[in-house]
Amino acid sequence: MELHVVIEGRKDLSGQLHAQLKEAIRTGRLAAGEQLPPTRLLAAQLAVSRKTVAEAYARLTFEQLLVARTGIGTFVNAGMATRPAPQRTEDLAGAAVVEQWGRMATPLRHMIQEAHARFEFIGGAPSAALFPTDDWRRCMLHGLRESARSRGFY
Repeated sequence: MELHVVIEGRKDLSGQLHAQLKEAIRTGRLAAGEQLPPTRLLAAQLAVSRKTVAEAYARLTFEQLLVARTGIGTFVNAGMATRPAPQRTEDLAGAAVVEQWGRMATPLRHMIQEAHARFEFIGGAPSAALFPTDDWRRCMLHGLRESARSRGFY
């Protein structure tokens, strides 16, 4: 793999490296699953300290753009790489159609109170009858009793 990084000046070296690697991942110059050079090797090639490279890698790992595998290396995260920027709806040819769909009523979004259906097929609406209320109450009271005994302690 050939990685083109240009370090200008001697200020914020880690920030410069971070920004250039992030841009390379976002634009697809660094492909998903591609292995990055080891920190020692890249630091020697750029004539910077290993800590500088490690810090840039750590920031990119925190942003989930890189995945570090102990003993194997650091790779571009396949799930986060080369995601195109979301297209604005006004840029689409069918923006008017998208707008119409957004204004349409969605009857299954909220349950109608008058309906007496045998089954409810609305996602994200669990049946209240299946909730273990007695067990929940018993656990809550146990927790309150335990916290009352250790009042003033964390």
